[in-house]
Amino acid sequence: MLKNRNTVMRWVGLSEGGLVDHPHDTGGRTNRGITQRVYTAWLRQKRRDDRAVDHITKDEAEAILIEQYFAPVQFDLLPSGLDYSAVDYGINSGTGKAVKDLQRTLNGLGASPPLRADGGLGLLTLEAISDAVDRGDMVELIEAYNRRRWAFMKTIRSWPHFKDGWTTRVMGNKPDPRGTVDDVGVIDRSVAMALGGSLKGSVTASVGRAEEPDEAEATPAALGKLTRFLRLIFGGPAA
Repeated sequence: MLKNRNTVMRWVGLSEGGLVDHPHDTGGRTNRGITQRVYTAWLRQKRRDDRAVDHITKDEAEAILIEQYFAPVQFDLLPSGLDYSAVDYGINSGTGKAVKDLQRTLNGLGASPPLRADGGLGLLTLEAISDAVDRGDMVELIEAYNRRRWAFMKTIRSWPHFKDGWTTRVMGNKPDPRGTVDDVGVIDRSVAMALGGSLKGSVTASVGRAEEPDEAEATPAALGKLTRFLRLIFGGPAA
């Protein structure tokens, strides 16, 4: 959700830290969560001179995070808690992987119709999230999603070098059977956010977005349901 952006940005900053250049990190030299490759591409897009990521400013890093990571996972449209889980996964492992595993997790919780795990967070994925909200499954979704992410991390070749830090980042200091709201992991903070207020009505459609939906075509029934959902949020007749 948009209102969570500053809080999540601060948590991401704490997780990513400052300048890092670990020999086993395939991302290479990184500062404030931004790799040199991404920084160079962003500077080129902005028609600025290239420079070392060592000198990236806080404002530059946050602008890149919003453009390259928050926007592709539809951060501003997701329910509280799921927004943080999705964007942190995307920053760590790529937004395509983050969305695919979110779609797989939704399928595991009975998304109907099943989603195609294509990495595009379109209307059908937003609808499946809305259905999970309606069923009261948001905490279960967040926990299952983060456990799927943690399981993926264990398959990465550099897991032996980073397992302690990665585990703390995702699962916290106490990897309990359920997210612990007073712990520091993404799973814990996300569950705490989800439990902090009403989730109803926090998922909306992206109007005029450039990305393709996550299925070739939205069905008339799905679009009708989405239209009714939007009317409930923004007003107007529900028929």
